[in-house]
Amino acid sequence: MIASLALMLLPATPARAAGVWDPDDPIYRLDIRWVGVYEQADGRIRLTISFHHRVRLRWFEPLQMGTFSTLAVSFSADRNQEGFTFALFGRRNDRLVAVMCEDQTGCGRGLLRRPDRRTIRAWFDPGALTPHAGWAFRARSWRHSGGAGPLDRTAFGTVT
Repeated sequence: MIASLALMLLPATPARAAGVWDPDDPIYRLDIRWVGVYEQADGRIRLTISFHHRVRLRWFEPLQMGTFSTLAVSFSADRNQEGFTFALFGRRNDRLVAVMCEDQTGCGRGLLRRPDRRTIRAWFDPGALTPHAGWAFRARSWRHSGGAGPLDRTAFGTVT
């Protein structure tokens, strides 16, 4: 009774969520299957990336600030501009790490988990670096950091 009364008194906060699917490109190592962005009730952004095939840690290059990463999700207020907020994924001390960076502002480290061999999930604390409703996002993977072009890229999604 008390729990149901408390639920009725709590203000409803609309969740922001979006996802985008990508076709199977079997020749690529980091072949992206799906990318999902979700704002949790606590304000943290949960970013989930699943792949068509098993992903190995050694495929990720060391993550260094100011350089491209092996896997990135870019966010932008305008789909016609390159992203200005990025979730970057790479290796650091033989572990997979995730950071959310904004151009010329800095980066914040995220919490990262691997629910299975084909999925990467990261949580980022709320703040200026996190995407907002209406922003476009797109995931890309590269064979080598800063390579000539991405191996795989998703279509644009929109955070709602």
